[in-house]
Amino acid sequence: MRNSPTLRVALQDFAINQHRNAHGGVTYLLEDKMHAFFGYAVYQPNVPGQYLICDGAAMGAFTIFSELAGTGQASALEVLLARSEPRDVSHYRHSFGVKLAFNADQTAVVFPRRMLDQPIAGADVRRRIVIEKRIQTLWHAGYIDLVTQLRRELRVALIRGNFSATTIAEQLGMSRRTLDRRLNASGVNFQEVLDETRCEYAQQLLECTRMTIANIATIVGYADPSILTRGFVRWAGVTPSQWRAKLGREADTCAGFAF
Repeated sequence: MRNSPTLRVALQDFAINQHRNAHGGVTYLLEDKMHAFFGYAVYQPNVPGQYLICDGAAMGAFTIFSELAGTGQASALEVLLARSEPRDVSHYRHSFGVKLAFNADQTAVVFPRRMLDQPIAGADVRRRIVIEKRIQTLWHAGYIDLVTQLRRELRVALIRGNFSATTIAEQLGMSRRTLDRRLNASGVNFQEVLDETRCEYAQQLLECTRMTIANIATIVGYADPSILTRGFVRWAGVTPSQWRAKLGREADTCAGFAF
């Protein structure tokens, strides 16, 4: 990343190659008209300690950005945390030193999109080529099957707000028909994997934030909370409100925790 030509390429390098290091979560770089989002999301179901993963991912993204863009650029950042605000936020304020947004729909650092074109100081093009070749041959966390690849893509697509099967198939490098055929061979279909990914995302937000169920339904792509409820019952066996209450914390999962 330090030998990438721009900040955009550097962050894309991390996102593209992150699966070589570990599975279960996905790093992403998203852009809208004004902002860029460098974040991390867990797609593996039933991972404990979501709020700790959220904290660690946020600090990792913040550190990477600061090192590549320069510490003087940190004031342009906002850190989104997909967890509720702890009772004592002083540790967070001291560690990040920038604007914080708890109860967010994602864990990411947000900065002006124009900064993506910023050159990386001291980048060496020739060294980058050598490192790229080494990464391709030596660094791999293991095979990722198609269903897992789909979960990774869908988890980010839900944040982006575009999760059509045709678009996802293109991102996976195949046609919609080929994707359907290969998924059927694995014993699942696109809608089933999408619903499971939505419910996992909803479960994370129910556990770690104070968001209302209506807001969560909108975030995971449902026009009506009742649709989320029906899908959640099929997936988890209880309604979202029952699942949240079962935790024994009533949407205050992380209130007592800090670094």
